[in-house]
Amino acid sequence: HEKENEKLKETFAQEKAQLMDSLSSDKDKLLEKLNLISEDKIKQLEETHRKGTEVFEEKLRNLQETCLRLEREGREAKDSLVESNEKWSLEKEAMKEATSKLESAHQVEISELHLLGVKREDEIVRLQDKLADLKERLEQQEEEKRKKYRLRLCVDTTA
Repeated sequence: HEKENEKLKETFAQEKAQLMDSLSSDKDKLLEKLNLISEDKIKQLEETHRKGTEVFEEKLRNLQETCLRLEREGREAKDSLVESNEKWSLEKEAMKEATSKLESAHQVEISELHLLGVKREDEIVRLQDKLADLKERLEQQEEEKRKKYRLRLCVDTTA
């Protein structure tokens, strides 16, 4: 019984050793495949990373250029707006001055026209008075002429 047990142990040990050798060999093959796969994956990942980095850097450069362009355009627009506002303010002041001068000139002209109107009214009244005087004198002269004419008629008819 013990011999059989010994033989079984020996057979078991041999089978175990063969299995261990087989497992070791399979393990080595799997590790080798895994290493190859890992190296390929690492190379792929490195290539993908490199390409991604290039694309990222290109996009970053484009964004930086766009930011600089937008900043420059913003400054130019701001400067232009400030300049336009200054011009507008100057034009507004000039318009205020011109309007004020025009209003003053208009008031002076209105005053002058009013004075001229008053003078004309005075002159019209004076001329009307003069005309009335002249009419009165003319009537008196005509009356005197009629009297002289009548007198002459009287003198002529009596003579």
